[in-house]
Amino acid sequence: MTKPHRDSPAIPPPIEERAYQWLARITSGSASAEDRLALEQWLKEDVLHRQAYEEAVELWRQLGQLAGRPLPRLAEQAAPAMTLPRPVAQRPRRARRRLLAACAALLSALAVIPQLPFWLADYATGSGEIRAIALEDGSTMHLNTASAVSVDYTQANRSVRLLAGEAEFVVQKNPARPFVVTAGDETVRALGTAFIVRREAGTVTVTQVESRVEITAAQSDPGRKVILHPGERLQRRSGQPLPEAYAVDAGKAEAWRRGKLIFESAPLDEVIAEINRYRPGAVLLMGRKNAKLPVSGVFDLNRLDRVLAVIEQTLPVKALRVGGGVVLVY
Repeated sequence: MTKPHRDSPAIPPPIEERAYQWLARITSGSASAEDRLALEQWLKEDVLHRQAYEEAVELWRQLGQLAGRPLPRLAEQAAPAMTLPRPVAQRPRRARRRLLAACAALLSALAVIPQLPFWLADYATGSGEIRAIALEDGSTMHLNTASAVSVDYTQANRSVRLLAGEAEFVVQKNPARPFVVTAGDETVRALGTAFIVRREAGTVTVTQVESRVEITAAQSDPGRKVILHPGERLQRRSGQPLPEAYAVDAGKAEAWRRGKLIFESAPLDEVIAEINRYRPGAVLLMGRKNAKLPVSGVFDLNRLDRVLAVIEQTLPVKALRVGGGVVLVY
């Protein structure tokens, strides 16, 4: 005998979208008594309405818990609708579990933007901040968003440790006093140059802008050296051998210094990850079916919502703002 299917009924996208719209209205701080009555009426119309709204509220609660703070007005504003009689208990859909897992991974990362590196840093930037720092030898560090570095200059050496984030180094030549950047267990020795180092999620990326650098990873790949030339990049996971370099557009790589983000057929999930580096809150991609949709454009870092508008206009997705800086892309 075939066992009955015990997952909750599939929720049509229009109902799911309407549920998020109701949640956005109820948590906006301007919902009226008429709004709440209208929501209760909508919930009574169909069991799928109630299911979609409860899943939206559960996601909202999960986001608040993972971010380490309650999201705006959920308890006061959303509670009236949740006091209605509940349908027969059903197992959460697998899709929702996958969604919550994805939200957990992203918001956990956002919530724990490394604190210790920033305590140890000589120089640091906050979310969305870009800062230029003149060093005593005439070299310049350009720190990108949420970045931290420590500097140790001696008479014999110029040492910089990238603790988190991304920085471009424009180095004054002095062969008698080497300029060395360390990121994780990777060492980048400047040979009179400009280059970018990015460190995140166990990966170090070095992009060459001018002249050359020499890269080593003595702990995991002793004896091997890679020389980067302009327009080349090396990207390496911690503990792995040094890979070969590959060609990139260095101008695009340093566009953030000019207050721009440049994408050329970049996958949507990568674009969203980049947006999240620069803005408060979180942009969440709902599910994976749209993750690889291509995005192209030149965008202003001071107007990141324009990126979301372009995504909505050019791709078969929508962006729903649900408060607290959270945007759902689906």
